Amino acid sequence: MSESDEEPERLENQDPNFEEDFGGKRGPDEIPLPTGAACVKINDVSGGLSEKFRDVSFGGQGDQLPAIPGIFVDGVGPVPVPLWEERAQRLIEKCEKSPFGHNMGTKMDENVRKSWELQPDHVQFRNPMWKTGMEKMAATIADRLGYKDIPLHCVLYKLLVYGEGGHFLKHQDTEKKDGMIATLVVQPPSLHEGGDLVVYRHGENMQWRE
Repeated sequence: MSESDEEPERLENQDPNFEEDFGGKRGPDEIPLPTGAACVKINDVSGGLSEKFRDVSFGGQGDQLPAIPGIFVDGVGPVPVPLWEERAQRLIEKCEKSPFGHNMGTKMDENVRKSWELQPDHVQFRNPMWKTGMEKMAATIADRLGYKDIPLHCVLYKLLVYGEGGHFLKHQDTEKKDGMIATLVVQPPSLHEGGDLVVYRHGENMQWRE
């Protein structure tokens, strides 16, 4: 994060409307400072995992990522952050309801999972600093997981949208591709109320609630 009050340097050929299109008031390479109590709580909660969980599950504020991802969705256009209602509705209309794995196939049941999803070929990150930030984050994750000097690569699997009443019951992620070793969830700056994060390990669980 820049400590200077000077106008952030723009990337060559960057659209001057970049920040406004994607909901930002700062430069695309600056780090988000949550403005709502919910966002602040998310950072406090996700960064407060106990030591016994840190080796397999950890989180926190993504200070290696730019404030504005520059998310662009086919048929929707720029997705501002925080997301506002009209654009959220347009995004949901573009998405499909999320299924869940069952035996060798998939099922749809909102009692188990209620969310919407979009496949990665419909999603772009138009801020070039996003790729750089993700590479730095991957290096940090590799170190935390004990993969010393072994490069990890983050691959977008899908974009998820959770609305009011959204949930996904306790589950274990399956390997989506050969070589997958973990799931990384990135939540752009978002204002909301409620919601639990629960991590299970060896019959124990740790839960955070706003």
